[in-house]
Amino acid sequence: MGNLGIFLDRDGTLIKEKQFIRDPRQVELEETVLEGLHHLQKMSHPTSQFFVITNQSGIARGLLSVYDFLAVQSRVLEILRHHNIVITDFWFCPHYSMPTKPASRFNRVCSCRKPYPYLITAAIHTYKLKKEACWMIGDKASDAYTGINAGIQSALVQTGYQESVEGIPTFKNFIDIARHIVYSGKTQYTHDTEQ
Repeated sequence: MGNLGIFLDRDGTLIKEKQFIRDPRQVELEETVLEGLHHLQKMSHPTSQFFVITNQSGIARGLLSVYDFLAVQSRVLEILRHHNIVITDFWFCPHYSMPTKPASRFNRVCSCRKPYPYLITAAIHTYKLKKEACWMIGDKASDAYTGINAGIQSALVQTGYQESVEGIPTFKNFIDIARHIVYSGKTQYTHDTEQ
């Protein structure tokens, strides 16, 4: 059986949206995130893996540094580990195209910014995940389209930006998404046995 891969947007999905957060002390988990992640772990144990996929255009805009991002991300991981939740890996896109400003390392068009699927497809390849056992969870339309473009299931939560996409399941909170994934039949939860 392929591993269950859950791709998570960060700001507005895992943690409260605070517009280019740069201070680790401001990190607050969204409601029911812990409950939902524990539910996914329990129902798919030991094969669940969580990944963070996040756009961080504030870096290109000069509103925060890579160091600021990593400090906040470390705090997020620390909080989750304290509750026995491990993020297998995380990827971020620091780019944003601003044509009126000189091109730079971060001010450019790229292939890793959501809704492009590059970061998800790289993770699927690296961790040998099966697309049919993967989900993208976020609060913005770009999150849903990232999942669609990567060929995996998507779901949206009504926290953060509270956006919706026609045909994509949308839920009030994170625990409702977790229950949907578990009971939808889109993933398998029994271990492979040798024949």
